[in-house]
Amino acid sequence: MATALCVWCFKELDGRPKFCSLKCGQAYHYQLERFGVADHSRLPICPCGNLACPDPWKTNGRRQMGKHRRCLDCRKAQRARADAGRGSYKAKRRREIVKAGEKISFDDLLMRDGPLCQICGELMDWQTGRHRERVSLDHIIPISKGGLHTMDNVRLVHLSCNSRKSDKVSAHVLCLDQ
Repeated sequence: MATALCVWCFKELDGRPKFCSLKCGQAYHYQLERFGVADHSRLPICPCGNLACPDPWKTNGRRQMGKHRRCLDCRKAQRARADAGRGSYKAKRRREIVKAGEKISFDDLLMRDGPLCQICGELMDWQTGRHRERVSLDHIIPISKGGLHTMDNVRLVHLSCNSRKSDKVSAHVLCLDQ
C-alpha cells in the first residue's frame, strides 16, 4: 500500500485518509474557512513553531488586530515581559533618591509639624487607622519633579490629602521659589 502524508501536519499515513487525526482535519478546515487558504507555505510561522495570526481583519473585542509575526502565546509572553520592565526605571530612580536622602522618622516630623494635617489643617487620627485619615509622608516637591528626600522637603498629611495632591507642586511652594 502506498504511504500518503497528512495534509495538515505531514505525518505519514497508511491508506486513504487525508488527515492523521480529527484535530488535524479540524485545524485544516478552520484555516480554510477563515483565511481562504490552508497552505502552510503561505502562512507566517512563529519562531516557536506555531502559526502566527495572519488575519488582518481578526478583531479582539473592539480593537482590530493586524498581521502578526508571532503566535498569540508568544505575543502574550512578550507583553508580560514589557509590562514587567515598564515601571522598573522609575522605581529604581526613586529608591536611589530616597537612599541618598536623610533618614526621616515620623516622631521627628510629629514634633516639628504637630498633629494637624499640613494640607487641610484637620487633626490626623493616629489610633483608628481609618484609611482616609491615616498619616502619610508627603514630599512637598515630589521626587518625580526633582525634589529630595530630606526633612525640609517632607511633611505629615492625611493619606487622602496626599493622594488628592498627587505629584503636583503646590502654588505656595512655587511662590517661595520666585
